[in-house]
Amino acid sequence: MKNLKYILFINLIGIFLFCSTLSKAEDGFLGDTFWQKGDHIVARAVCKDESDIMEMVAVDILGDLERVMAVFNKKLEDGECKVLQRPSLFIVHSVVTTYTDYMDNESLAFALAIINDENKIIAYTISQGKPMPLKQDKQYY
Repeated sequence: MKNLKYILFINLIGIFLFCSTLSKAEDGFLGDTFWQKGDHIVARAVCKDESDIMEMVAVDILGDLERVMAVFNKKLEDGECKVLQRPSLFIVHSVVTTYTDYMDNESLAFALAIINDENKIIAYTISQGKPMPLKQDKQYY
């Protein structure tokens, strides 16, 4: 039974971290991937509200396996988070927060939009990576 919990945990984290980064996977190691508004992202696990994804971020930072599983399963049961039948393409609307997870990976929580309406937030997800650094304006003398 205990092994089943670990397998389930690995699958759940994989859903969040792997499936939500498929569109950037060709860039190499995901920790070096930069994300910005308008990027395409493929996600399979999403949460309905910002508060739900922030709770997942909090437990991802703590790194308590049992708690992560319990929180995610409760959110699935309550309909606050959802595992989509197949990965779906979204647009990064905005970066909600950046953090370092319990395995020292740089990660982000995103607000997601659909391709036809990039201004309307429809869900939230987590991915490894960093926000794109802001470009500094050219200065002309």
